[in-house]
Amino acid sequence: HTLSLLNEQLHLLAPQQVAASSAFSPVDIERIEQARQMMDDHIDKPLTLDYLAAIVGINKNKLKSGMIYLYNATPMALLLELRMTRALTLLETGLQVSQVAWRVGYKYANNFTVAFTRYHGKSPGALFGKRRAEP
Repeated sequence: HTLSLLNEQLHLLAPQQVAASSAFSPVDIERIEQARQMMDDHIDKPLTLDYLAAIVGINKNKLKSGMIYLYNATPMALLLELRMTRALTLLETGLQVSQVAWRVGYKYANNFTVAFTRYHGKSPGALFGKRRAEP
């Protein structure tokens, strides 16, 4: 009986899905998904929220709130997630850290290494060993 009462109280505290789901039209959702796909396709480019919003034709605030709604992440957090996931895959293929950094949008390998370490908890070198430069 106690658990039942607790469940009722927790249900009252839970966010209502109805209000959030009506905030985005099917066209908005399609544009938000297009922006995410652009992020994945152009992961090596310096993408900004303004640029993505302009390209897909949506207000930048709606794009940001839509990504939070659909992907549970801000656009820049989602871009970081995409970059770090791709970086891990590329490092597994044996590419050098500097090559991977460039391919996922980092101009400097040191900045990439810091971001990778913060995201994954270990540096690329700790996960995959030192990659020797090719002659």
